[in-house]
Amino acid sequence: IGQQPDPLSLHHALDCLVHPQIATEAFPSVVLEAHACGRPVIGSELDGIPEAWGIGQLGRLVRAGDAAALARAMIAQSEIPSPTAEEQSHAHARVTAQASLSVQAQRTA
Repeated sequence: IGQQPDPLSLHHALDCLVHPQIATEAFPSVVLEAHACGRPVIGSELDGIPEAWGIGQLGRLVRAGDAAALARAMIAQSEIPSPTAEEQSHAHARVTAQASLSVQAQRTA
């Protein structure tokens, strides 16, 4: 959908972010953004997606390019309750502790 002027509102409107990456991407910050908002992510096991997904740990990972697995993951995710407030809070805390801009700046300083 391209660059958005207010991505926070967009993330909060989601039930789940589906990120079916099939080509390389430097770092999937959208995965961290969704987890910081307490939203589950269905993402491909490609490049940095598993690492980014592992920080928030909400949702599922599927093999890149496997449309059937992606469809199954989307169906399965739709059949479970939304993350609880506690799960959302834990995902946000993990993202903040491991991948916030201030943490990244300290690691590269």
